Amino acid sequence: MAAPLLPEQNELVNHALFVPVMYRLAISSYKQEQQIAYRLQNMAITVPIQKQVGGENIFKLVKDSTVFIPEQQVRGGRLVFNVPPDLDEAGFYELQHQGEVVSSFAFNFDKQESVLDQYSPAELRGFLPEGQRHVHVYDYSDTFSLKSEFEKRFFGVTLWKYCLLLCLIFLMAEIALIRFL
Repeated sequence: MAAPLLPEQNELVNHALFVPVMYRLAISSYKQEQQIAYRLQNMAITVPIQKQVGGENIFKLVKDSTVFIPEQQVRGGRLVFNVPPDLDEAGFYELQHQGEVVSSFAFNFDKQESVLDQYSPAELRGFLPEGQRHVHVYDYSDTFSLKSEFEKRFFGVTLWKYCLLLCLIFLMAEIALIRFL
């Protein structure tokens, strides 16, 4: 699900599970009143409040021992608050009112943190300092050829298969000599 749905990059569009997965995503997103996760750069978040709040209407975002008091307003049974600018650590935060947990939120970094671009082998070699002997950059797109090249380089040629085959041949020859002589 991290790759785009382009046919040259992903086969999910042609798979039989595509329609049920998209249907389930649509139904799940329709029922939820709040998002699964928020970005740290989100400005305003709206949360429904079940019970009427009275007295001090101070809601706090709490993670472990870190407490943030965001800008907040209660409008028509919904709490609207801004993500504090000091909130710079991704993770799970609880929204608390007078020590009681009202809701939980997951905050993540911006989408640019999750870019799945990768370096080419030439770019990787350019990052290495001169004379670096213990770092190898393989230039294979096929995993089987990469595996065989790695095994040849570090394990050598495996001769145990040939040895086992020769043992079986000599065992059969010994059985034939004992049987017919």
